[in-house]
Amino acid sequence: MKTIQEIDVEYDKLPDEDSNKIIEFFESNSRTLLSHQIGDISDIECIYTDYVVILMEKSRYSKVIEVTEKLENIESVIKYSESDKDFKIDLIFYKSVSLFNKKRLREAKQGFERLVNLEPENEDFSDWYKNTKKRILFRYLYLIMFGSIGLAFLTLMIPEHFPITISKVYQRTFEGIFYLSFGFFIIEKFINKE
Repeated sequence: MKTIQEIDVEYDKLPDEDSNKIIEFFESNSRTLLSHQIGDISDIECIYTDYVVILMEKSRYSKVIEVTEKLENIESVIKYSESDKDFKIDLIFYKSVSLFNKKRLREAKQGFERLVNLEPENEDFSDWYKNTKKRILFRYLYLIMFGSIGLAFLTLMIPEHFPITISKVYQRTFEGIFYLSFGFFIIEKFINKE
């Protein structure tokens, strides 16, 4: 296993523009870089951020989540992120964006909420947080809308095929829920179009 100093020297020799070499370098040294006994990472923190940024650019969101979760459990990374706010913010941001892109919205919302608490004046973080909350809301809206379609369909079909009578109140309620949900859906599409 290589030392941090050896990894740092080797990394400095890599060409900056070759993202595949950086990925290959990190993954071939991951045993050391993701070790719980790594020690002070102040000289090599750019290796972590460069790797995560390149993974994001390549849309390898699952890998970003995997690596950032491992880093969150390494004592030396935790200590360093407490002293370097930008490093901490980068890790939280890239993990949260990856969670958002993998449709793990509740976890993404928690990450963006942490970012807003760390930097309340940052409009990008606020926008990500609001958009994530909106996506969660619309996910529930879609469930309600399609569920009410099914229920309205059942209330229409059951009396025709079975000797069960369903109150018109229930029919109108399910239809109302559907039309209300559908209206919100159309409004959301119109708002997002602008």
